[in-house]
Amino acid sequence: MLREMWHAGCRVTHPGSGLPEELVHEMFDRGRGMTQEGLGLSMCRKLVKLMNGDVQYVRDIGKSYFLVNVELPLAQRDDAGSVK
Repeated sequence: MLREMWHAGCRVTHPGSGLPEELVHEMFDRGRGMTQEGLGLSMCRKLVKLMNGDVQYVRDIGKSYFLVNVELPLAQRDDAGSVK
């Protein structure tokens, strides 16, 4: 059975200098000495990966943002209209 997929993306932008570089490293490179903030970022990234997604952290001049993309299966309906 072929499943249709829904692709969704969002951008969370914040002004200023953005996250400290060590937090960005903690998000992508799990290692020893992880802070609570780094652990939270790492867990969010893992959840997104479970949804066939990806998280990127982008620094632009004057602003930084997280770019989150996920891929989710669409619900299938049978002829009676119930969702499977």
